[in-house]
Amino acid sequence: MPGRCARACGDFCQQRRCHFLCLADARYTRSDPRSHLSDRIDTVVLLMPHVWGGLLAPAVKKAGVRFVTVVHDAIPHPGDLRSLIASLATPTFSASDLVITLSAHVANRLKAKGLVRAGGVRQLFLPEVRLRAAEPPTFPVVAEPLRILFLGRILPYKGLDLLIDAVKRLRREGIALHLGVFGEGPLGRSGERLRTLGAEVVNRWLAADEMARVLARYHAVVLSHTEASQSGVASLALGHGLPVVATPVGGLLEQIDHGVTGIIAERVDAAALAVAISHLAQDPTCYANLVAGIRRSQEGRSTGTFLEGLARHVSELSASRKIAEKRTSEHSSQPFPNQP
Repeated sequence: MPGRCARACGDFCQQRRCHFLCLADARYTRSDPRSHLSDRIDTVVLLMPHVWGGLLAPAVKKAGVRFVTVVHDAIPHPGDLRSLIASLATPTFSASDLVITLSAHVANRLKAKGLVRAGGVRQLFLPEVRLRAAEPPTFPVVAEPLRILFLGRILPYKGLDLLIDAVKRLRREGIALHLGVFGEGPLGRSGERLRTLGAEVVNRWLAADEMARVLARYHAVVLSHTEASQSGVASLALGHGLPVVATPVGGLLEQIDHGVTGIIAERVDAAALAVAISHLAQDPTCYANLVAGIRRSQEGRSTGTFLEGLARHVSELSASRKIAEKRTSEHSSQPFPNQP
């Protein structure tokens, strides 16, 4: 969703008369970046690291403009070719005047790997995404199963088999569940297991309007990850008012507020995930409290709040640079002491 955020950033800057420019990608390396910068722009923010970023950063800085990169992942996700390719953008991090992460988990990993300079990283969050207006979800009526959703690309670290095991366990206990799996990627042996469960499966890429319609038909989203930075699917779910059940990995522990916007399982295994899902399936009050908690806390996860934080960090970067330039100027203007 970087393009959506870049457009929101443009509107924000126009209203607040900010002096920074958000780019959804590094496509401007194809031409002279200075042709895209007005005199009032003093900072470029790259919202999604790209292999071209290493070329864009020096060109932007040569134009006298600061360069800030928003980093989503510190290391590639297992089995994810896209994040592996994105990892080639790491030279962009060291070339940036400031790196902003979307979770403390990623910030700490970048520091531990030495990919960012000391003091050169700040943390924000992944804002929620609302594809269209939606009514708050309600607990299933009597005899209706809880409809739980696995949404997004199907990759090994997403833990689909873990979720299937959890659903089978809960059904054996007599808990009514309907599982939906929507997203592109190889299902492998999970395909037959899903058919046995009677799951709804749409195994392809979904457009934004399709995702909005799917979210409207389900009661909750489950993130059965075995590894994570933060989750765009969680942002979608919360943006549409759906509680999230998640495993306790990476930035999911920060993104999901346990007992307020979702349920965090105690461990990364099917038994613990099943217990977490059962809290929603068997307790209407728990479900209603989570839906209300999502609604109450939406402002703190909004794109507007994210952009306010981004503007604050850019402003602090600008102020620190001016102080450094002033000190350099004062030092250079001092006369040399008389030689003995």
